[in-house]
Amino acid sequence: MGKYDALKGKLPQFQQESSFQAKVDEMKAQFVGLAATDLVREYKLARQQKQDHEEQIADLNVGLEAISQLLVDQMEAGGLMKFSLASGETCFQQTEPYSSIQDQQALLAWIKKQRLQSLLTLQWQTMNALNKERLIAGKPPLPGTQVFLKTSIRLKNGTNSQE
Repeated sequence: MGKYDALKGKLPQFQQESSFQAKVDEMKAQFVGLAATDLVREYKLARQQKQDHEEQIADLNVGLEAISQLLVDQMEAGGLMKFSLASGETCFQQTEPYSSIQDQQALLAWIKKQRLQSLLTLQWQTMNALNKERLIAGKPPLPGTQVFLKTSIRLKNGTNSQE
């Protein structure tokens, strides 16, 4: 029994967004009638396909960044801001600021001074972790939050654990 199974019946079941669930229901038709072992096999294959695609996407992102940096270098060396291809496509440089926090306390003081506290939000992962801790301790969820139970399948293979 899992550590959250005792909450079944006490919290509502998670519901997928309706348009996504409609796609899921359509896809289920391909697998209806398969035995549990066949479903596990299909699940494992789908997870592996997803992982393979994610690795390919990560590699493609590295390639895109490499090409982008080379293009910027060449354009700056040639004094170009943009140029057009015979196809009619235009290649151009776009520079944008990219922020990071160096002094969180200074930033929070500025936010309070500007009365922008409504911009401060708790990240979902942190809120969810806090609610999990509270539920295990028998406490209610954080005020202003609602908790749903989502039951999913996990597949464990040696030390490699996958959802």
